[in-house]
Amino acid sequence: MGDTVMDAPPVGAGAQLLPPTGVEPSVAAAQPDPLLDAMPSRSRSAGTLAPLNDRALSRLFSFLMPQELVACSGVSWLFYAVQGQEFLWRALVLLLLIDDEAKRGEFCFHGTWRATMLHPRRFPGRPWTDQVKPAPAGGFLRDSPRRPQWTRFKPRDQQIWYNTRYEDLIKWPVNLTVDRRPKMSREEFIEQYEKPNKPVVITGAIDHWRARWKWRADEICKHYGEVPVRTNGRSTNGRRFRMRLFDFLSYAHTANQEKYLYVFDKKIFDTEPGVEDDYEIPEYFNEDLFELMDEDDRPDYRWVLIGPHGSGSPLHTDPHRTSAWNAVVEGCKRVTFYPPHVIPPGVDEELIDSDYYASDDTLDWYRNTFPELEAHEMPMEALVFPGDLIFIPSGWWHSVLNIGLTIAVTQNVCSPITFPMVAADINAKAGKHLRRDFKCALAESEKWKHLADEIQTKRPSKRK
Repeated sequence: MGDTVMDAPPVGAGAQLLPPTGVEPSVAAAQPDPLLDAMPSRSRSAGTLAPLNDRALSRLFSFLMPQELVACSGVSWLFYAVQGQEFLWRALVLLLLIDDEAKRGEFCFHGTWRATMLHPRRFPGRPWTDQVKPAPAGGFLRDSPRRPQWTRFKPRDQQIWYNTRYEDLIKWPVNLTVDRRPKMSREEFIEQYEKPNKPVVITGAIDHWRARWKWRADEICKHYGEVPVRTNGRSTNGRRFRMRLFDFLSYAHTANQEKYLYVFDKKIFDTEPGVEDDYEIPEYFNEDLFELMDEDDRPDYRWVLIGPHGSGSPLHTDPHRTSAWNAVVEGCKRVTFYPPHVIPPGVDEELIDSDYYASDDTLDWYRNTFPELEAHEMPMEALVFPGDLIFIPSGWWHSVLNIGLTIAVTQNVCSPITFPMVAADINAKAGKHLRRDFKCALAESEKWKHLADEIQTKRPSKRK
């Protein structure tokens, strides 16, 4: 490979195009290069598909099956680049492999989604799985609204996510303005943090949990390795999928991608009773009004979280303006906060009440938005280490960036103190069934029945 342009495609299933060494794709595209200019034009490379931009081409390729994508890789450099995008192969793996192979305990991640899909074990004796060398073509993936998905396999401390090194996840300056307190009394917590609606990291509050040793990365597979866990991935038909915890950790240790799968599992508490026994609700949050509801009626509220390094959650607020706690057992979380009255930089106001995240992915936000912030726009931040617990107040914007393989448990809470904010949100946005069930649960409680009138089962009619 030359210093400014790659003169031959990489060989081997799952390999991807690399940008010129030390030069970002956008910079390389702006530099004249005789060899690149001598290549056939994009129109010649794409033929009748030349009018389509990269996003449209990628969408078109998403309807193809594995053998069809491989065949396209031999057409031209343009088609090679488009078919090599990992999100296409991930969708195929989720659609075609996960359900059957995970059930049989046979699923294994092989470094990239493409290599996983085309592994010889799945297609023995199929010549079409061999890498095809395409005819060269210039002008591909230059004007794409998304940066090409470059992948480099290097030692962990040198790995790159979209030109962001793993070490940069730690080197970016952290505005550590969230209080960090040793274990305190419940009364102190309520007066100093819950009533003022202020975030805090509490140390030493979960040291007695069995999960502190049982959920460590080197131990958890001994106890739950065969348990199917639910990730945030969806197949092309929209289905969420599950994979064995052992397989997920294998994936987490070998993958180097733009968007990671992230275990966000709420059902594991029902399928594996031992998980619930490994931890207990911290004393600061043992009064939760949603607990008055039947388990099947209450909103989703607790999850086991397992994320590879570089994964995370974009800026968001928790549902129904509940508060939350998040306890880290393994790894480290970098948590960014903005108060409820502030629209954080990078958040699209039109998406705030939609079903989608209103900001870029966490890594993109830190790379593109964070360096441009003025002093008055800087967030409050915290680093949450193993054994720490962080309190996320009602209505606060927050994002999470996982540093190292991170294992945690989190739970949303409607306490008597946050109830007015939760009630206002439920009355304005929740469906009638949730409002009715919550109101009935409060009315049946001798202690909290006076709050039932705060929940409206019917919304006021709008004036015409």
